Amino acid sequence: MEKPLVVVLDHNSRLLQQADLVLRLEEFRTICGSIGDGTEQLVRDEQPALVIIDVWLEDRLAGWRLFQALQSDEATARIPVVLTFEDPTRVERECGLRRDDGRPVVVKKPYDWDLLIGVVQALLRPDRTANQT
Repeated sequence: MEKPLVVVLDHNSRLLQQADLVLRLEEFRTICGSIGDGTEQLVRDEQPALVIIDVWLEDRLAGWRLFQALQSDEATARIPVVLTFEDPTRVERECGLRRDDGRPVVVKKPYDWDLLIGVVQALLRPDRTANQT
């Protein structure tokens, strides 16, 4: 059985290296990088099991715009997304996120790696993904 693919998008190269290591140790395949031209297409082509997006990347709202684009694209709308930011309540307030809709999940940075892995595993549980099809 192929390991689930997780795409991690962040501006911090050190954090990307750590995410790559931690996720691979937990038996995930990874693609790590920054948001740029072709990022949406990468997610469309690769169809990862999950995407982790830093909301405030180089261009303040690039991560939020990518999340919206992925959610509005039929080919990527069912892919679970974890949004990360140093102040999750600010993200929820400024981007209008609602906790009751179950998506997206917002995780505080710097990461508590155990918490992040727990969130990823919970979002990829077979019973949860079966309900999304």
